[in-house]
Amino acid sequence: MSLKDSKDPIEHLYGNVILRYFPHYEAFWLKFIGNPRTAGPYGYLLPSCFNEDKKMKILEAYEKIQMWHYSLFCHLAGAHFSLEALKYSLRIKDDNLCYFKHWEFFDVGYMHLGSVLYYYRCLWNEVMKIRDYPNKYREIEQYLKGIKKDPDLLKRFFEVKTSVKNRRDQAVHYGRIFAFQFKGKYYIPCNAKRDMKWSEASKTTEWLDSVAALKEDIRRTEESLNDLHEILIAEYQEFISSNGITITRD
Repeated sequence: MSLKDSKDPIEHLYGNVILRYFPHYEAFWLKFIGNPRTAGPYGYLLPSCFNEDKKMKILEAYEKIQMWHYSLFCHLAGAHFSLEALKYSLRIKDDNLCYFKHWEFFDVGYMHLGSVLYYYRCLWNEVMKIRDYPNKYREIEQYLKGIKKDPDLLKRFFEVKTSVKNRRDQAVHYGRIFAFQFKGKYYIPCNAKRDMKWSEASKTTEWLDSVAALKEDIRRTEESLNDLHEILIAEYQEFISSNGITITRD
């Protein structure tokens, strides 16, 4: 089984691209949600001793997990599509049209990445909620500090979250990130602050190619989520096993 064999058009188009740095996405899906070559999700057989309220909570959580898991994949696909379009926009000969389309695709790419991080947090929190972790450990950052104690992953996740949020907020709050053109490429400040004013940005001494910035943030996002997903797989498997849930894959 593989996403390249999926009947879903988005998985079929972008499965191999996303799995390059996020292979645990597929591992989670195949293990807990479904076969990409079939239409529906797996069934969950719950112990007969569970009351109806507990059964409903588990099945509702399972549906949310399916939706958030797939949604973050779709937004990653959107980010990759935006990156392709961003590169192509530089070939447009009309300078005004080139400028407009380039920054449209750049902004949309970062809006997709912002949505990826939002849906991942929703997915993570749902799994930690059904695992009955105390509220203070349900957030990714607090879990990595207090449960997993992984300072390297915490640092990498914080860095990519900050980079994506700052560039996403520039686009959403101000319409366009501060940039300049040089030899057929556009450049943005290397270290953009969340609400950096144009007067601040103009004093920047380190600049980054806009295509390279989006490409790098997509890769770092996928790598960080892949490492987090390894934890999520273990946590969700423990929930399934400890509750005696049988996953029907036929």
